[in-house]
Amino acid sequence: MDPARGSWNSFQRAMLQWNALYPYNAVHVLRFPGALDQERLKAAVNSVVERRGLTGFRPEPDRRHYCYNGGPMTGFINRLPVEGDDPVPLIRAIETQLNTPFEFAIPGDPFRFVAAADADGAWLALVYFHPIADAEAIVRLLRDIATVYENPGALDALPPWNRFPGNHDLALLRRPVLLLRWLGGLPAAIRTARASHRPVYRDTADQRNGFRFFALPPDTLPRLLAAAKSWGVTLNDVFLAAILLAMSPLAEARFLAPRRRLLSVASIVNTRREFAADNRDDFGLALGSFRIAHEVPPGSRLDQLARAVQAQTECAKRSRSFLATPLQLAVARWLFARSTPARRRKFYLKNQPLCAGLTNLNLNPRWETREGGVPPDYFRAVSTGPATPLVFSTTTAGERLNVGVSFRATVFLNAEVERMQDVFQHLLTNVDPTE
Repeated sequence: MDPARGSWNSFQRAMLQWNALYPYNAVHVLRFPGALDQERLKAAVNSVVERRGLTGFRPEPDRRHYCYNGGPMTGFINRLPVEGDDPVPLIRAIETQLNTPFEFAIPGDPFRFVAAADADGAWLALVYFHPIADAEAIVRLLRDIATVYENPGALDALPPWNRFPGNHDLALLRRPVLLLRWLGGLPAAIRTARASHRPVYRDTADQRNGFRFFALPPDTLPRLLAAAKSWGVTLNDVFLAAILLAMSPLAEARFLAPRRRLLSVASIVNTRREFAADNRDDFGLALGSFRIAHEVPPGSRLDQLARAVQAQTECAKRSRSFLATPLQLAVARWLFARSTPARRRKFYLKNQPLCAGLTNLNLNPRWETREGGVPPDYFRAVSTGPATPLVFSTTTAGERLNVGVSFRATVFLNAEVERMQDVFQHLLTNVDPTE
């Protein structure tokens, strides 16, 4: 296969800067029912990745382009020794993978795979170099692997895949009304950033990620959907509100501060739907983000806070402010590149302080199977990077709701993350749709 070349977009180039400080990886974990046939799984992984042309990857020295040189898949599936249904070895392996860099001094594979089998089935963790793809693309890749694992003959029927989507970094500039709205909102956005609480980093040089995972009880999702509908908000709004409430006790000192009393959380947005005509099914990365900020006074209730969050998310959707993300990141990259190494570690903390981020994925409309479209069990993990010390990765798969929590070890102790997890889980599992 001849080498093929693509251009990094603004979000990807920011991720490359983050990766220069510490590995910026992500992990998707898929459940396979039944006994694991490791050789058949390896054949499915290798054949799909090769057919999709995703081997021989290398970022080019100009830092603006990347290429896929093709060739055979050179990786292997690392199988974990798991006893019974104990998930701890897999969770620890995911944490290790988040903290293990990909090396591309020579062309290589931007993926690693870890398998763990138990009495009822097996998990396959796909670890990837995050700048190459968003969750939408990785879901399709894992869906292809699952299809070919079940039916090797399905490989030949896989449709063509564009690995080099168009660049929409200037989309906001082509929409004058939205551009003016965004510019008009800049002063308020700057005031919000200056009023936002700064998490405490014990050692800014320590970029290590910790990781935790938990699954909410099966009856949680229907009640959450009913509550969201009753309150006039989205499920994403409920998650954002629950994160704010879970974090607030760990940042009580902010109430004594004269200025920085807001908790700010970033919500990641899949922007493919904005350009569905030409890149909905491309491999690659199409993301934006917007900020939610609230003081979260003592005694705040989930329904009240979710409605307050909804007012902000609705404003972001109406103004399409997330389309400004490429422009914001372009300015940040320029300043970041001209900072000293020590200042780069504090750059986002100083200029755009965030306490957490949320990446929310509903797998159900994105997964098709011969059994009727119900997806297998699935969860995710995302590196925190220098922009935020905590990331909640929520994934809906069928009636299941799974949550991965990545955190900067220098900001949060394991015990603190466990307390946040307990509060988050309690809020969601005890939700009352009639409130």
